[in-house]
Amino acid sequence: MTVQRLYELTDKYLNNELGPGELKELHALLGKPEGQAAAEEQLLEQLRNKALILPEADGPLPAGLEERILAGAKAPASRLSRIVRIGRPARAAAILVLLAGIAAWLFWKPGSGKAGAPVTQQEILPGRNGAVLTLADGRSIVLDSAGNGLIASQAGSKVVLQDNQLLYQSNADSTQAAPEMNTLTTPRGRQFHITLPDGSRVWLNSVSSIRYPTRFRETNRTVEISGEAYLEIKDNPSQPFRVIVNNSTIEVLGTRFNVHAYQDEDYLTTTLLGGKVRVSSRKGAVILQPGQQALLHQQELTPQVRTADTEKVMAWKDGFFEFDQLDIPQMLREISRWYDVEIRIRQPLPKVQLGGRISRQLPLSEVLQSLESFGIHFQLEGRTLIVKP
Repeated sequence: MTVQRLYELTDKYLNNELGPGELKELHALLGKPEGQAAAEEQLLEQLRNKALILPEADGPLPAGLEERILAGAKAPASRLSRIVRIGRPARAAAILVLLAGIAAWLFWKPGSGKAGAPVTQQEILPGRNGAVLTLADGRSIVLDSAGNGLIASQAGSKVVLQDNQLLYQSNADSTQAAPEMNTLTTPRGRQFHITLPDGSRVWLNSVSSIRYPTRFRETNRTVEISGEAYLEIKDNPSQPFRVIVNNSTIEVLGTRFNVHAYQDEDYLTTTLLGGKVRVSSRKGAVILQPGQQALLHQQELTPQVRTADTEKVMAWKDGFFEFDQLDIPQMLREISRWYDVEIRIRQPLPKVQLGGRISRQLPLSEVLQSLESFGIHFQLEGRTLIVKP
């Protein structure tokens, strides 16, 4: 057996170009320990360098291989620009398919034309940093086009833009001035980072907002959030921090948590990464420990607690779409928010759960070509994305 021959066969297999005789040859090579080791290395190289999405499957990974795949996913940033980091079910599918040949991969290769590329007149680029700041007097400042430096002066505080982050600096008379309310809003295709007057930090996903005072009162710190945000709260037990989201309240001290509260989603979710929070509504309250998630149905508002996959929850902040266990409509809503496109569904779509992870920095066309492996097709007309089976 030559390693080069195995590499040739596995590469053709990944690209769905393997003939029956070659498939039999590949099975024979994979039956040998040295063949399995070489195939694993070939797979790792594919995972490091290609945009890949796989269907879900269950099953354990060969001993020690999961760690090697995870290590491979931590390649230098220059090699991660187009990588799709896949979750446990998809990783299991990748290894089992390669070593046993029991399923097929649908792999997109640029220029091959196999994925049924969507029709585009002009490339739609991914979202970027940007937001609109609305001051207490009603003035709105578009931060996308603003340069670093002083943005506004208000009673008791200065608003400063620094490297795509909004900062609040107290004036000498800040304790005498009455706090004013500001609102930071991210439209479609934008995300932004703000440091609140108390030093707490907030990252807003697209189509989200946070309303907050220019100075917090001595008794408490209260903000209002819509959409999705990740918060790192400055510890101050004498000044509890509260987040008002729709018809619920999140009470925290020093903690890190994510809030997902889009109006077009069925559930409002709060995921705790560190510290402790209390999530309450008119119909009850729950206290979360790190690694737990509270779910409130938008209509019922009865909080439920479950264990959270925090890596999946935080994928958006880390620069990825996480499609694991999402259905197609959920996935389309995420794409609509980030790429600022209107979704139109022409026919009933297959009821499947997706799997995998893909960079949010890819142009829309590349994301769509990868997603077509799930049996859906796209046509782009201007900023309207038509979806059909």
